Amino acid sequence: MPILGTRLKKASEMVVGGIPLIDVGTDHAYLPVHLIKSGVVPYAYAGDIGEKPLKNAELAVTRYGLNEKIRLSVSDGLKGFNFQFPDKINITICGMGGTLIVKILSESREKVARDGVHLVLQPMTHSEDVRKWLCENGFSIVSEDCVRDCGRIYCCISADYTGENVSFDEGFFYFGTLTKNTEEQSAFISAQIGRVRKRLDAITEARLYPDEQKTLISICDYYESRYGE
Repeated sequence: MPILGTRLKKASEMVVGGIPLIDVGTDHAYLPVHLIKSGVVPYAYAGDIGEKPLKNAELAVTRYGLNEKIRLSVSDGLKGFNFQFPDKINITICGMGGTLIVKILSESREKVARDGVHLVLQPMTHSEDVRKWLCENGFSIVSEDCVRDCGRIYCCISADYTGENVSFDEGFFYFGTLTKNTEEQSAFISAQIGRVRKRLDAITEARLYPDEQKTLISICDYYESRYGE
């Protein structure tokens, strides 16, 4: 069984057991292989936009004797999975920017935004865009956590479809349900507010974008009221 790094291991821990998996951008297919060999999911679909990653995935699937349990597809996001999704399913999208994750979800919203769908998302950047999409498209965030892998902090978000669109302060989208109870969460939160303050300082000094200034100030106020800093 492949040994997962801390980033993919965290994603694997957020998958709901006993239901199948779709892994978008699977690369070497280590995540679906691990989850099936561990007995977490019964079978999986895995896709990647590139031919080369799919060849890597095929090698891993064959090596671990899972050709009957993992179906591979060349797929741009979820668009290449041309079959009726099971009533209950995990969809994992890891190792991509938040903007791209939102694009993938939006382009296949009719497949994703429905009862029985559990998402595990790991945005490399712009996690605020991912949280905003989830809240505006009927998903409830179940859990979040941060891990350090190869010197970088990653945020992982799991969410279930409920059909209810919930309004939050803009600040929530930047910090989600994260607390500072681990070193990794604290580092991620600090990086988020640092990015906001840097942008605010720049456009304030240049006297640009007053509406954006107001939004960034509200995010800073949210951070200070929530984390007491």
